[in-house]
Amino acid sequence: MKIVIKYLWSIFFIPFLIFLKGDFSVDTYMNFNQIEPLAKTREKMMNNIKPVAKPCLFVKVKAISTKGGFNAHGLTANLYDSNYNLVSTSQIVQGKIQFNLEHGSDTLQQFRVVVPSTADEMEFIKGNDYPLLTVYEDHLVDNKTLATPNLPSKN
Repeated sequence: MKIVIKYLWSIFFIPFLIFLKGDFSVDTYMNFNQIEPLAKTREKMMNNIKPVAKPCLFVKVKAISTKGGFNAHGLTANLYDSNYNLVSTSQIVQGKIQFNLEHGSDTLQQFRVVVPSTADEMEFIKGNDYPLLTVYEDHLVDNKTLATPNLPSKN
C-alpha cells in the first residue's frame, strides 16, 4: 500500500512542481511581459539610430614649471585652422588634449592649438608627426594684475 501511495504521490506532485517552476522562471516572466535583455534592446536602438563616428584629434602636452607643481591640468585649449577660424575647444587633462572634430579632419590640412591663458601655441601640418605642445607656467596671466592697473593715487 505504501508503494502505491508513493507512486501516486510522485505522479501528481512532481508534474505540479515542474509546472510551478516553469511559471515562476525568469524566462517565462520576461516572455510574458515582453521584456527583452539589455543587449538586444541596445542592438535594436543602434540599428535604428545608426550613429556617425566623429573623428578626434589628440595632442600631447608638456607642462614646464619653475616651481615644480604645475601640470597645466584644466586649462582650456582652442583648435584653429590655418586662418585662425575656431574649429573646436577642449581642456588639458592628464597631459593630453582631445579635440572632437564636427566636420571631419580631412578638410583641415593645417592646425593650430592655442592655450589662451598662457598664449602658448603649436602649429602642425596634417600627415606630419605631431609635435609636443609645451605650456609654460611663467606665461600664465594673473587676472588680478590685469583687473587692477597701477594708477597714480589722488593724494
